[in-house]
Amino acid sequence: MTAQTHETGGAAGAKVKEGICSIITGTHRVEREVVELVRRTVCDTLRGGGELTGEGIRVSRDVLTGAISAAEEIGIGVASTTHKAAKGIILGVHDVGGDIGIAALETVKAGVHGADRVGADVAMVAKGCADGILEATREIGGNVFEVARIVTEGAVKSAESVGMTAIQTVTAIVEGIAGSAREIVGAPPAAKEPTAGER
Repeated sequence: MTAQTHETGGAAGAKVKEGICSIITGTHRVEREVVELVRRTVCDTLRGGGELTGEGIRVSRDVLTGAISAAEEIGIGVASTTHKAAKGIILGVHDVGGDIGIAALETVKAGVHGADRVGADVAMVAKGCADGILEATREIGGNVFEVARIVTEGAVKSAESVGMTAIQTVTAIVEGIAGSAREIVGAPPAAKEPTAGER
């Protein structure tokens, strides 16, 4: 009886392990696909548009708003979705030679306003946007701390504009983004992904 119980437990454990690994692998694949979808969308839109700066601002806002709407409709985490979408935005803007500082600012502003609209945690969504923005900035060789400064200022001002003036919220935004910048700069270099034109 003991041997049978042990064997059953072992089989169950193996099955759970296999299932979890499959789920995690699938999750990572989906996350990569979200980044690439956003990146391609941004590239295609900006390459087909007119003046890059103004169009880049509009596209950054539209894409982030669309990502938040998708997260709300499907019922998945807004912060994790904005993380991947924000990364794709910055990579896409960089691919076409756009200003990643402006894109980063508009992306985090759209994230904060979107979080407020759907009732999500503004500080968490701001950090999710920042994580994606700063990861992409590092991959393309940009100045992570300078972009973090731009993102922090934009997030705080946007939070204040939607009535999030509590010191706890502002502090959480500032500390969250600062922590992300330190972690990303201190992490091992990621393999640089090919641009949309190189694939």
